[in-house]
Amino acid sequence: VKKTSLKINMLLSALKGLMSAVFPLISFPYISRVLGVENLGKYNFASTFVLYFVLVANLGITPYAIRECAIVRNEREKVDELASDIFTINVVSAFSAVIVMLFILFGTEKLQPYRLTIIILALQIPLNLIGVEWLFSAFEDYYYITIRSVAVQFLSIVMLFCFVRSENSLVIYSIITVISSAGASVLNWYNAKKYCNIRLKKVYRLKKHLKSIFILFAMTVAGTIYSSTDITILGVICGDTSVGLYSVSTKIYSVVKTVISSIVLVSIPRLSSIVGTKDDKNFSETAGEIYSILLTFAIPAMIGLILLRKNIVAILAGLEYTQAQSSLLILAVSLLFALGSYFWGQSVLIPLGKEKYVFCVTAIFALLNFALNIILIPRYHENAAAFTTLLAEAGSFAMFKLKAHQYMAKSSEHHNLGKIIVGTVWIIICNYSFLRIFGNSIIYICGTIITSVVGYFLIEYFLKNEVVSDAISKIKFKN
Repeated sequence: VKKTSLKINMLLSALKGLMSAVFPLISFPYISRVLGVENLGKYNFASTFVLYFVLVANLGITPYAIRECAIVRNEREKVDELASDIFTINVVSAFSAVIVMLFILFGTEKLQPYRLTIIILALQIPLNLIGVEWLFSAFEDYYYITIRSVAVQFLSIVMLFCFVRSENSLVIYSIITVISSAGASVLNWYNAKKYCNIRLKKVYRLKKHLKSIFILFAMTVAGTIYSSTDITILGVICGDTSVGLYSVSTKIYSVVKTVISSIVLVSIPRLSSIVGTKDDKNFSETAGEIYSILLTFAIPAMIGLILLRKNIVAILAGLEYTQAQSSLLILAVSLLFALGSYFWGQSVLIPLGKEKYVFCVTAIFALLNFALNIILIPRYHENAAAFTTLLAEAGSFAMFKLKAHQYMAKSSEHHNLGKIIVGTVWIIICNYSFLRIFGNSIIYICGTIITSVVGYFLIEYFLKNEVVSDAISKIKFKN
């Protein structure tokens, strides 16, 4: 297997993550107006209902498959065997999820108004099954993944504006949603042949995979509960206003987190592949390099979000949501811990086979987050929900990082930290300078963003932050 540049993979994955975040921001205002409140509510209910069964159908297969296939990806026969095992398990889980879903759907009269929409959206389950997305990630085929993903999303946006034209377009919108999320699966199935030959296996021979898969599934469930309980508790205790304010701050936070975590995502197959070679030094050096890249982008993103939080909220949601800036401030601080936790847990510990530890830590902090929400939300509302998220992310980060370093040789992951801090000081200076001169205006926002970004990367280049200087050197060389 030809090894592609890790930095190029990160750039491609970040582009994919950015597009995945941008397209919903483009489509939502249009859909909310065209479908109307009632139909949008029906769609959101049906989508949430199906999401639970998609989760069950996927089990913990994706992270397990990426790790295991990446380890043996240079041996075609082993990949054939492993991919067939994983696909067979996925067939069983997907079939089981569909049967249970249909039983509940047609056995519950209250779901009758949602049945058609649910059935259409449930097509994601078989399409995800044949999509074998994990295979392309394991082989680091990010050119294909990114181009295909952006093309399908662009096609979906065009179809959305062409065919969703009235309140009666709920069915059409549901079909377009399926195309957007899993429409390229048939193409995936065809292209998967260049990496392996997938066939169904006898189920009783697959027990060796189940323990890790179920642990990873339990970890996913714990993470899902942890990320959704704050809004649920906030709604029950404080009402719709607090939920609305917190939803705005979490949406902004999630967009930034999604884009930057896409950079880290590409490290999972690369580090898993190195684990297979038992080269501890290479593993530590590569992990340190990736973490340094993460800090180079995450720290200025956090500072920028803190400084411009009021303006971002006003632009994306309106002045009536100004109060959301306080919870966004707390979530912005938690951004660094959330990304660090994701890196040390998903990219380092899981490739090392420590998924049981990752699950235990995730479950403990999910329970802690839940308990603190119950205690603090009645008094501090959406700010309490953000604060408990910060505590949980910081705790997970610390536990994962300490555990990861037990299995790694000494690495230089923090050697660029001082240079990054100098760059962020420039961002702060730019912000306050433009604010003092132009006030809270559009010139202030645009000027701060442009001078901060350009100045930050120039400072990192002259201070010889390898992440930036290497990238610029490659661009110069190509030109």
